[in-house]
Order: sequence, then C-alpha cells, then structure tokens
Amino acid sequence: MKNITVLTIIFTFCFPFLNFAQSHNIRFGHLTTDDGLSHSNVMCILQDHQGFMWFGSFDGLNKYDGYNFTTYRHSHDDNKSIMSNSIRSFYEDQEGNIWIATMLGLSQYDKQKDHFINYTTDNGYNLENYDSWNVFRDSRGNVWIGTRGKGLILFDPVKNYSIHFQNDENDSTIISHNRTRQVFEDSKGNLWVATEHGLNLYNYSKQSFTRYFNQGKNPNSLIGKVKCYIFCKS
Repeated sequence: MKNITVLTIIFTFCFPFLNFAQSHNIRFGHLTTDDGLSHSNVMCILQDHQGFMWFGSFDGLNKYDGYNFTTYRHSHDDNKSIMSNSIRSFYEDQEGNIWIATMLGLSQYDKQKDHFINYTTDNGYNLENYDSWNVFRDSRGNVWIGTRGKGLILFDPVKNYSIHFQNDENDSTIISHNRTRQVFEDSKGNLWVATEHGLNLYNYSKQSFTRYFNQGKNPNSLIGKVKCYIFCKS
C-alpha cells in the first residue's frame, strides 16, 4: 500500500510542472476516421510487443502499423470474426496473446491465422457471455473478465472451466460490487479487483475476497466511496 501512496503523491505534485515544462516541446498528431479509424469513439488503446497499435472502438477493433489501419468487425456469416463490434478493453499476455473484452463476451486474436477465437458455449467453452468491461490474464494462466453488472469471472482456457463471482450482501467474503472496473496483479502475485464500490483482494486458496472501503474518518482507508480504479505501472 505504501507504493501506491507514493505513486499517487508523485503524480499529483509532479505532473502539473512536467506538463508545463514540456508543453512547448510536444507535438500532437491526430488519427481520425479520415485516416481509416473505424469510429471516433475509442474506448481502449494497446501497443503490443511487436509494436502494433490497437484501438478498440464502438464500431470495430483497429490495428495500426504506423501507416495503415486494419479493421476487424463481427460478421454473422463468420464464426471466426470478433465477438462484437463494441470493444471495451483488451490485454496482451506474456505469450503475446491478445484477449479482447467486448459487449457480448470474450474473444482472443490468433496472430498466426489472423482471426478470432470466441469463447462461447456454442463453441464448446464453459464460459457465460456478458457485457465485459475489462480482461486480464494472471501469472497462473487464468483469464479474469470484469462485467458490467454481472460480477467477475475467472476462466481457465486450458482446462476449460470458469468460476463466476457475484456480490452477496449477506456474505462479506464475496466481491464487493457486480460492476468490476479493473483487475490487476501486483509484483507479489496478489490479485486486486477494482469495482464501483470498493477494492478487493482475492485469496486463491479460499476463492474468497478481502474488501477495502472508505471508512470515513480513518485516514488510512481508501479515499472516496464509489468507483474504484487501480493505477498500474507496467
């Protein structure tokens, strides 16, 4: 927790001066629909280990090579097209796989074949499909899917099983809210889940959560009462 506090202080106090000092040396370029971007509303951005830039939009997934865009959209006639055109989030794991959270569920981009694996029950995968807000793969190989109001899903793509965690007001060991904003693994292997109400620490052995909330006058508790995010340093 000390590391998080220090980072918060550094960025809060140093960024305004940094921005002012560099404001005359920075030039901004623009990529728009005129350049081939599929939609002007971009929800997420990723640079993969090969250097490609990925842009998730309201209308398709875009790959940019520095010169041209390649746009991937869902097609009803192609079960290897991406799950949905509404892209919420994506994550590149240590093996170079790109996992994509969409409005209709989870897809994975197959770089070798330039198509998508869609993790649906229709395709034989034990995974329920919800409006997915974020996706993360931990060091154990588990894929975590945060949903918009349906809780958190742990999915093992190798063993093909999933665990669905949903809030229960009568159980304090369950995730604190069903709207999960972000999942992050720290340097010690601890898994943190940020929700719209509270921060959660996952216990792998017990498959349970420890919750952290704002505690009023307690200066060592979380600041604020709702919509928790995690600032990640890669």
